[in-house]
Amino acid sequence: MTTVPVYDPESMGIAAGQVEKILERIEETKRKMTPMEGENPFGSMTPPEGSQTGGSEGAKGAVGSFQNGMNSEFDAAAGHMTAASDFLRRAAGLLQETEQVHMDNLTVHYDRQDKA
Repeated sequence: MTTVPVYDPESMGIAAGQVEKILERIEETKRKMTPMEGENPFGSMTPPEGSQTGGSEGAKGAVGSFQNGMNSEFDAAAGHMTAASDFLRRAAGLLQETEQVHMDNLTVHYDRQDKA
């Protein structure tokens, strides 16, 4: 037996609101991830002998690269959440519009049999 999905515009609107809350949390978390400023928190570690990278500057650079990568991930997630929310709201609006058109075009026929 095939089940026909039932689309509920009100529930879709609620889901869009929940997706927007996720978006807010993503943006809030991204704001908390701030770059390192001021004195190097890794002190004055020296790179290993014969290495051009590493040490305290290398560690600071690695953390900065990680933060840049995470910010890109947050941006991508925010884009997906925005698109999902917009889609749900547009779909709910189209469903409501379609239902209204169907109601406007509905014709009711009465059986007019004369009973004598």
